[in-house]
Amino acid sequence: MIRTGHIRTFLFMLCLALLVAGVGGMVAYRVEILRLADTLDQSLTLTRRSIETEIDRFRYLPEVAEQDVRISRAVTAPQDRQAVAAANRYLETIAAVSGADQLYLLDKSGIAVAASNWSTPDSFVGIDYSFRPYFRDAMEAGAGRFYGIGVTTGRPGYFLSSRLDLGGGDLAVLVVKIDLTPLQATWRLAAVDTAIADADGIIFLSGQPDWLYRPLFALGAQARDHIAVTRRYEGVNFDSAKALLAAQPASQADVQPVDLSGRSLVLRRLAMEQEDWQVIQSSPVAPARMTALATAAILGLTTLAA
Repeated sequence: MIRTGHIRTFLFMLCLALLVAGVGGMVAYRVEILRLADTLDQSLTLTRRSIETEIDRFRYLPEVAEQDVRISRAVTAPQDRQAVAAANRYLETIAAVSGADQLYLLDKSGIAVAASNWSTPDSFVGIDYSFRPYFRDAMEAGAGRFYGIGVTTGRPGYFLSSRLDLGGGDLAVLVVKIDLTPLQATWRLAAVDTAIADADGIIFLSGQPDWLYRPLFALGAQARDHIAVTRRYEGVNFDSAKALLAAQPASQADVQPVDLSGRSLVLRRLAMEQEDWQVIQSSPVAPARMTALATAAILGLTTLAA
């Protein structure tokens, strides 16, 4: 009789230990996931600021160039070879000093009349860029911005454009091309996966190479048409590009882990309103699971010991 009572007590304590371990493990897992999401949110804020700082370094260039007479002469006298040559050399110097990838000057029809890479085989001089949104936006609103793969060089870059009002009704657009790809090398060394997606949800910069030029979610017909018209990602085939995520989360507060390329991750996003981008960071949930398992084991053993 006494032995039967001991067995029942042991079974009760075993069930209690399993219950405590299970509940404690789930609570510990949830706490770790929330902590990881909070860490990612703080990191996203810093990452966004570093990207904005990198871009802001070049915003002053159109205003500086507009004041130089060599720029206005190249626009008003495009047939004057000496004037164009002087503008070419001036833009080449500015690019070298500022660290910009390229600078080039478009007339009011969108034709490049001078460029910092004038002496290279892939010179922009003479190329028609009127189809690019950054040209149309600058002519209509005074400024434009656009990220895409260069149709002349085949290299991606961020294009900042500014309309130049040269007097006498003469208009031009100065474009600064910024190379942001060095950010990817920095992100590859970080503990978290970092990327940037455009307004259509296409990832165009990423520390994870297999994320590059893939949509976050399945592309709709309107997004595909927009990409095709702007030639944003010249040469990229999006028909075979698989979306990273199956569906959008219910809200930004949702921290439910997602399966991404066979990895379970906590993924967070933060908008960059001025650029119409979103910065993305993710981190594996494996450490949270290990913490939950360790917590469950400790609680279970402690209950049995009691």
